[in-house]
Amino acid sequence: MKRLVALAALAAGCSYAHVAARAPEVPVFSRYDAPAKVAPRTRRLFVLVPGILGWGWEWDEALAMLRAAPDVTVEAFEWAPSASLARSAADFARRLDELLATLPPGVTRVVVVAHSAAGLIAAHAAAKLHLPPGRTVEFAVVGAPYAGLHASPVAYTPDNLDTPFAIALGGTFARYPAPVPGVRFESWVTDGARDPVMASRFGHDPGDPQVGPPGPRHRLPTTADHNRVLAQVVRELLAR
Repeated sequence: MKRLVALAALAAGCSYAHVAARAPEVPVFSRYDAPAKVAPRTRRLFVLVPGILGWGWEWDEALAMLRAAPDVTVEAFEWAPSASLARSAADFARRLDELLATLPPGVTRVVVVAHSAAGLIAAHAAAKLHLPPGRTVEFAVVGAPYAGLHASPVAYTPDNLDTPFAIALGGTFARYPAPVPGVRFESWVTDGARDPVMASRFGHDPGDPQVGPPGPRHRLPTTADHNRVLAQVVRELLAR
């Protein structure tokens, strides 16, 4: 019951940390705000998508690494837990299309890093993109409960894409569309033994390996923390 109350509070807009309040130096785009123009010096663009609680300390180390790289530009996509999964995914795809269409010619790599619940939004958005000819996009999803949290023994409508996402996430998901050609989709999977988001509930595994978008899945050690692992993944992505 406590989990359901927390999800209901999120749906009402409570306890959400906006990017501007925690990382004002990061340009933000959303359903209502267009992406910022990318600087001509950029070679690699990283788009960061925070989870259902918004932007927290878990991004601090990752952001510091990205900002220290001379050829990297960082932007963030912000979404509302009160919006449906379908709407947030469509918003993200539309705005990312706009960003990709105006990139400087020197940009050689675009990476989307989505954390936790935002991974579900990224997975659906990756099927809606309209990539410019010759453009590829990497999606790196960390700690996403693709199968849903199943936070109550009460039956939910599965794959509920149209209810406020903070509520729908407490249910279950089983179906995901394939990303469009030109998208590489990878997932880093945390373990329920250490990560409460991925813990089994009523016999349901939020990280069910049979559920999720197609693409490589990297199983992280059981000691991996839901939040601290973000820096580890970003470090790996930068090193590629």
